Amino acid sequence: MATLAICRKKFIPLIALVFFFIMANFAFAETNVFKDQVFILTFVIVTAEIMEGKWDSNTYYPQAKITADPKDVVNSIENLRQDHQKTKELEKTRMKADAALREGEKLKNDLAKAKIGKKEQDQYKKTTNGLSAIDWFEKGNALITAGKYKEGVEAYTSAIELDPKYVDAFIFRGIAYRALGDNRQAIKDFGKAIEMDPKYTKAYVNRGDSYGELGDHRQAIKDYDKAIQVDTKLAPAYYNRGIAYGKLGNHQQKIEDFKIAARLGDKEAQDCLRANGISW
Repeated sequence: MATLAICRKKFIPLIALVFFFIMANFAFAETNVFKDQVFILTFVIVTAEIMEGKWDSNTYYPQAKITADPKDVVNSIENLRQDHQKTKELEKTRMKADAALREGEKLKNDLAKAKIGKKEQDQYKKTTNGLSAIDWFEKGNALITAGKYKEGVEAYTSAIELDPKYVDAFIFRGIAYRALGDNRQAIKDFGKAIEMDPKYTKAYVNRGDSYGELGDHRQAIKDYDKAIQVDTKLAPAYYNRGIAYGKLGNHQQKIEDFKIAARLGDKEAQDCLRANGISW
C-alpha cells in the first residue's frame, strides 16, 4: 500500500513613534499592503490598558496607560508579514474594538444627558470592561506573535476574566497552551469555545491537533470530521486528518485526504504529493 514521505502536520493558528520605529527597521516596508499590516499590528501591540475608573458627580473617569515593547514590535511584525491569516484575525479584532469604543462613547453621551443611577453606572462599567477584555486579547495576540506564549496565556486569561464568553480568547489561549506543550489544558479551552460556538471550525481543528499531539489520533479524526461537516472546503482539516490516518496506518485514506487538501489549494499537501509522484 502506498505511503507518503516527508509530510508533517501543520497548525492553524496574531503611537506614531512606534510606527516610525517599525518603518525605520524594515527595508521591505515599501508596499501599501505591508504598511496596512504594520498599522494593524501597531494597533495590537500599543495597547491602552484600562485601569480602574471612578465616578465624580455625573462623570465617569477611566484611567488608562499605554505600553509598547519595541523588541516585541519588531519580532511580531516579521511574523505577521509571513502570516496572512493572522492579519485577517487582527483586522477582525480591531473592528470589534472600534465597535466597543463607539458603544462606550454613545453610553457616555447618553449618561451625560441623564441623571446617573447605579443601573447606568453598572452598564457603563460593563461596556468599559468589555473594551478592556478586547485590549487584553489584542495584547495576547501580540505576545504569541512574538513567541511569548506564557505571557500570552496570562493576557488571554485576563480577557476571559473580564468577558467569560469571549470565544476567541479561549481559542487563542488554547493555541498558546499547545505551544507551551500543555495540550490537555488546550483541549479544555477549545472545548469551551465549541460549547459557546458549535460551528467554530478553528476550535475543532486545533483541538484535533492537540489530541494528535497526545497520541489520540482517533479522537483527532473525530474533530477534523466535525470541522469538515461545518466547512467542506477547509483544507487544513483534510490535511491534518490525513496525517492522523497515516499515524493509524491507513495510508490510502491519508492520500485521499491529501488529494482533497491539494485541490483546495493547500501548498503542503501539494508539495508532499508531488514529492511522492502522486497527482491530485
